[in-house]
Amino acid sequence: AQYILLILAFTRDHFRGPFSIINAISAFPAGRMAIILGRIFGRPVIVHLIGSETVRMPEIGYGDLIVPRLEKITSWVCRKADVLIALTAYQKNMTEKNLQLNRDVTVLSPSVDIKKFPFRERSISYPIRFLHVASFHPVKDQETLFQAFAKIALQVDSALTLVGDGFNDPVVEQMLIHFGIENKVIRAGLVSHHEIWRHFDHAHILLHTSRYESQCGAVLEAMASGVPVCGTEVGILADLGQPFAVVVPPNNPDELAHQTLALIHDAGRYQRQQKLAREYLVSHDADWAAKKYKDLFVKWINQDHG
Repeated sequence: AQYILLILAFTRDHFRGPFSIINAISAFPAGRMAIILGRIFGRPVIVHLIGSETVRMPEIGYGDLIVPRLEKITSWVCRKADVLIALTAYQKNMTEKNLQLNRDVTVLSPSVDIKKFPFRERSISYPIRFLHVASFHPVKDQETLFQAFAKIALQVDSALTLVGDGFNDPVVEQMLIHFGIENKVIRAGLVSHHEIWRHFDHAHILLHTSRYESQCGAVLEAMASGVPVCGTEVGILADLGQPFAVVVPPNNPDELAHQTLALIHDAGRYQRQQKLAREYLVSHDADWAAKKYKDLFVKWINQDHG
């Protein structure tokens, strides 16, 4: 019934002022509906992949492609869309591989408003303040986070602040005790987006251990703030790599701890990573991203009126 009402509303609005393109965020349900409307009204369809639509990780129960019905819908939408957008080259490559696509996938990366994340040059001081920003979820792989931090904390005086939902779960408490870091971890809980900059301003290093990211806003926010990032080779970190961040394979706490300690003990590299990451964000900020999106829409609008 909701789909019928949407088609009727779209029809009414289209005859009042014809649409040039149909833009959908995610493959389902928006993408599927957009493809249907595009066929009915003869309009080009742009579909944005924003999360787990083209991911298959049954070992942790993550990704739309582990559900046969969603896999079928997603595959159809990704093949039929006039423009298919991924947030990173990493996500594009995973989409092409998992769906065996033989078509162009456009990479358009949103960015952050750097004015909301003031940059501050910093140097290592003790205790080293680590920050992790994410919900407690298997795809974020906090077990690897806690293992790596425990290894780091054995070598240097340090503390870890967790910002996000779910860290009051008893499983988290058990892991902290198991790894012997229960007295070194602060659970800040949910923090409003208007206040999150304070946690970045206070931090020395962002630790990010995801097994998958389509992009990762927390990484961009840290880079904008001047907080060096040590994390896994997924999302934007896979695209950028060294020397913008310390990047290691997922699910490898030993290597993450080793590379993070190397950064801590190399003041010159620590300073360079801050500078390069910030420079990247200045040249690829929210205004830059908005122009990329605008150019794409204008291109298709002009085609419609051409």
